[in-house]
Amino acid sequence: RARCGRSSVRLWLGLRGARPSSPRWHGRRHLPQAVGARSVSAITGERYHDTQFFLHETAAIAKGSIRQLFAGRQLVITLMLWVVFFMSLLIIYLLSSWMPTLLNHRGIDLQQASWVTAAFQVGGTLGALLLGVLMDRLNPFRVLAVSYALGAVCIVMIGLSENGLWLMALAIFGTGIGISGSQVGLNALTATLYPTQSRATGVSWSNAIGRCGAIVGSLSGGMMMALNFSFDTLFFVIAIPAAISAVMLTLLTVVVRLSISVPDDLPRASVVNE
Repeated sequence: RARCGRSSVRLWLGLRGARPSSPRWHGRRHLPQAVGARSVSAITGERYHDTQFFLHETAAIAKGSIRQLFAGRQLVITLMLWVVFFMSLLIIYLLSSWMPTLLNHRGIDLQQASWVTAAFQVGGTLGALLLGVLMDRLNPFRVLAVSYALGAVCIVMIGLSENGLWLMALAIFGTGIGISGSQVGLNALTATLYPTQSRATGVSWSNAIGRCGAIVGSLSGGMMMALNFSFDTLFFVIAIPAAISAVMLTLLTVVVRLSISVPDDLPRASVVNE
């Protein structure tokens, strides 16, 4: 155990010097231009000689203050993100907690139901990898919006797949890609929507709101079963939060575009060659 601990420390020390730091992190700490140039070069793969770097970022209210999450147009972005986190984790925890029981009530053997439910986790893992690549190449907001929309469709398909076990497993797998995979991408996207000094605060609060949704999701599954919701109606209801998440991310594309404004007297490029 101690040997594993020492190995972890050595690995951390090695990666600490090798990984590139955020250029905005360097700028906030007024480090030498050469340090910033090395950081940008490590990310872009290009070399910058005699290059002046500029940092354009909203002035901080107070380091790490939650008030930064609600300053100006950041208020709308924060509230919309919270809605998506709440809805997303509501679905994930509802399905993770109740899926085997729901399938068993449908008449599926509990052991088979457990195996079919595993498709949700497999889909989430593969979805996170796939969506990460797509978010790097395409508009990340649209990628996640489409993913949540497809997740909503797959959730409806679960309710409609009456006795087709393989069709149900495929729908559950697609739900894992669209919902669980998108949640991983959402965490990465959220970090880009806040200034450097409030980034950790923004991500932490978004996840905290999401955990509230997780509590609601875990409770709502039992409530819907107690109210004798039919199998298809239950999954129609579960698809609603996924559809709301897709709409919110579509609107976020517009809101973020409007919130990005650089004064005319400031350079519009992050790198200005002399």
